[in-house]
Amino acid sequence: MKVTLHGAAGEVTGSAYLVQTDNARVLVDLGMFQGGARTEAKNVLPSGLDPQRLDAVLVTHAHLDHTGRLPLLAKAGYSGPLHATRATIDLAGLILRDSAKVQSFDVIRANRKRARAGKPLLEPLYGDAEVEKTQERTRRNEVRIDDVNRMAEAGIAEAKGSADKAMTKAEEAEKAAKGKLIYTVTLSSDKVTFPLNRAEVSEDARKLVDEAIAQLKAENRGVFFEIEGHTDATGPDVYNLKLGEDRALAVRNYLHDQHGIALNRIEVITYGESRPVVDNKTRPNRAQNRRVVIKVLE
Repeated sequence: MKVTLHGAAGEVTGSAYLVQTDNARVLVDLGMFQGGARTEAKNVLPSGLDPQRLDAVLVTHAHLDHTGRLPLLAKAGYSGPLHATRATIDLAGLILRDSAKVQSFDVIRANRKRARAGKPLLEPLYGDAEVEKTQERTRRNEVRIDDVNRMAEAGIAEAKGSADKAMTKAEEAEKAAKGKLIYTVTLSSDKVTFPLNRAEVSEDARKLVDEAIAQLKAENRGVFFEIEGHTDATGPDVYNLKLGEDRALAVRNYLHDQHGIALNRIEVITYGESRPVVDNKTRPNRAQNRRVVIKVLE
């Protein structure tokens, strides 16, 4: 594990640090620096921090010195999940909207003087649009910390019932697959493993799918696809079944949208955490279990 401090080092504001492991890059907080003009000049995205490479953002609490630069991520195009409790999300929304309003007033006042002096005009760090994009990241996030707790407390009976239904569907799909298995493509390796709590199809995974489809097109073969979604054992059973389905659907949609494969030739199955290829005791093993398996059948 590697931790890089991007704020609140040698001072108490601007909290931000990047946690990196073999499997993920998570930014914890992105707060605003507060103090004199020299301190506040540091209110930009940290040097060397690429928002596009982040797997997730975790917000510890709503204070401005922990959330004040979050809209800069939205401004830079970050589209990943933002994790926080619901109370933090709601309070941070109020604080960030107020911050955008204060910045707007300060810039208007400063620009009057700069205009008279013939100096270039300033712009606020962000406005209401970036604040709303930041809030949207939290609304679209599949699981917030308090949601995980609530789901875990919902009871084993509901989880078991959903799991039994999913397994029944999977078994029926297997029985219905009367064709001959041609080959299998597994999207699970160092390059194409699905990140934690994510269902997007990576560029490397697309290349593997593209190579397999190119071969089928060259042979002009009419085939059927069975797409299995799998997860590690990190979350509750109900959540993992849904996440496995989302991963399988992401691959199905790619086959349909990019390669024109008819949806009636594609069967989607979710196994959740029920069919691991290795145990879930280590991070590398859990990464292997987060996968999609494509079975090509005649």
